[in-house]
Amino acid sequence: MAFSKLLYLVIRVITFRYGELNLSKKLLIRIFTALGGGMLTLKLLAKAFYIIHMIVFSFIIVTYNSVQLIEDCISSIINFADIPQNQFEIIVVDNSNDENHQVLKKLLKEKYSTILLIHNSKNGGYGQGNNIGVTNSRGDYICIMNPDVRLSQPLLQDASRKFLQDENLAMFSYRQSGGANISFFTKPEYKHPFLDKIFTKIKNKYGWFSPVKDYLSGAFFFIRKSDLEAINFFDENIFLYFEEPDISNRLLKKGRKIIWDSSKKYIHLNGSREYNEFAFNVEMKSLLYYIIKFNLNRNQILKNYLREYRFNLLLFTILGNARSITKTQREIGLMKTIFNEIE
Repeated sequence: MAFSKLLYLVIRVITFRYGELNLSKKLLIRIFTALGGGMLTLKLLAKAFYIIHMIVFSFIIVTYNSVQLIEDCISSIINFADIPQNQFEIIVVDNSNDENHQVLKKLLKEKYSTILLIHNSKNGGYGQGNNIGVTNSRGDYICIMNPDVRLSQPLLQDASRKFLQDENLAMFSYRQSGGANISFFTKPEYKHPFLDKIFTKIKNKYGWFSPVKDYLSGAFFFIRKSDLEAINFFDENIFLYFEEPDISNRLLKKGRKIIWDSSKKYIHLNGSREYNEFAFNVEMKSLLYYIIKFNLNRNQILKNYLREYRFNLLLFTILGNARSITKTQREIGLMKTIFNEIE
């Protein structure tokens, strides 16, 4: 078993460095000769030859009216791929309506013929879209990627080494550039009512990531496919928001490992968003579901959130920012309604 695993690692390293088919054949023949031949060696090398040509990484990109973003996203994957192109695949799951899907379909067909495009029959949310992509993937390792993310340097060889060198590693990501440079966030159950934003920035700046208390940004992360299958994929009861702490908690419960690596980075455009009452409702409902699912202290978490928003309201009142005052008052009301708080 140890010999088989060692040979597996050797072949993977060879494959990432030399992607040509003929060269791989020659290398396998040399290894076979050096090991003295024999049926066991032949079987191991046959398995290794299969490994050379299998998909290693599957990029899953869930889109929703993202035609203007997707081309640069895909180009960055291809341009910064440091493994052969036959060892990774790109799957785009489109949650858009038929009209916008046709525009996307035409674009991808003209420029990226090898990409698998799936039109989701329903917009079941971010997690449900990712699940469709994952169940149609062939890679050992999944990369969840938002359409507004751009690779800025080669990552795949390093990502593969991480998984191969640590069998307990289930999920990891790199440093995010953009989106306030926040690569990970505090889980709701550990969130400070007043200082969370400051603490989050400090933790990200100095790399103080705790897999128990923090969760990686869902914009871009790698996860071992077998681990995602073991926890039964994304929870489709969560339409949007809090998918990442949910996955994190379930992986940790199984004794799996989550890390954050600041030595490499990716770009997240993450432009400022207009206030959207529907999105806030979805966020609060997802938060409530998350609290109930993990049997957390519902009242305490609600109090912490209300304290934060009331503190913000006080600041906006002092500054005379009428628009922010109205928005925050509305959010507090929606939060209390969703949580059914009785003062």
